[in-house]
Amino acid sequence: YNTTMAQDYFPLTKEEAMAKGYQWEDQTNEGLLPATYSPPDTIVEVEDSVLKERLACDTCGRNYKIVAQELKFYRQMGLPLPATCFFCRHKKRMKSRNPRKLYDRECEKCQAVINTTYAPEREETVYCEGCYLDSLL
Repeated sequence: YNTTMAQDYFPLTKEEAMAKGYQWEDQTNEGLLPATYSPPDTIVEVEDSVLKERLACDTCGRNYKIVAQELKFYRQMGLPLPATCFFCRHKKRMKSRNPRKLYDRECEKCQAVINTTYAPEREETVYCEGCYLDSLL
């Protein structure tokens, strides 16, 4: 369960997943190898030889590699190589998203009751569709 997209959208603890009969895969450090390369702070310091190197995630220790298309993208954008694996970066992205839950709130402008993913205790200004479109003009 925890290795599928279901965990991203409907997160469960290991105990909850097991109680429902779902499979759970615990991450182990078995089979992890030491990094043969440590990413520098800037992309200009990275040579093409990085494509043959093995990196290790700063967060979970999982090994990962950089592929040619990825290296080309980082160079074009002036981005440093990631120090974390795909899975840890994906988990961080998912945590920054609003939860998949709707709350009843009032439009800040006309006080119409609307459904939104922004919880009532959050500070964001929330408009209904009509008031939002009017604010763009």
